[in-house]
Amino acid sequence: MEGALQTPAAEAQVRAFAGSDGYQIRLHDDRVEFTGGEGSRTLWGSIPLSAVTGMAIDQRPRDRGLLAWGLLGLLAALGIFAVASNDNVRNLGAFAVAAISGGLLIQYYFRPPGLQLVVQAGASARGLPIKASDVSEAKAFALDVMQARDRLSAKAEPAAWRRLPSYPIA
Repeated sequence: MEGALQTPAAEAQVRAFAGSDGYQIRLHDDRVEFTGGEGSRTLWGSIPLSAVTGMAIDQRPRDRGLLAWGLLGLLAALGIFAVASNDNVRNLGAFAVAAISGGLLIQYYFRPPGLQLVVQAGASARGLPIKASDVSEAKAFALDVMQARDRLSAKAEPAAWRRLPSYPIA
């Protein structure tokens, strides 16, 4: 159909991979896009395929927010115990805050960190959380990204210095 609008070849989506927590990574002909999050479908990152230097499946770092809130809660429990004038408020309040903080600290130390699909572009890297059951699919997606990058670099025009005439060395 001649009258129909066509999307440019650069906009064609080749493949998509859904990570955990609503995150998604999409492979296009010329770039890799990161979308989503918890309840969100917005684009939050894009890397040109020519800039991708590698992909890996790695462990996610632990959530340090649990550690920070746990320690702050323990300090708050000590503060409640030291400041409260009523014995019931002092004991029950300090115990409740310390119990919640202890739960956060236990979660920090005993929760497994999880996995992520990491796209490396030079010195920077972006990670997408994945489930342990999706590792084989993530490996296949990473292989597709690297093959698309190789195809794109093979199509690229050779560097300017390669087109210069070569002269024999006397």
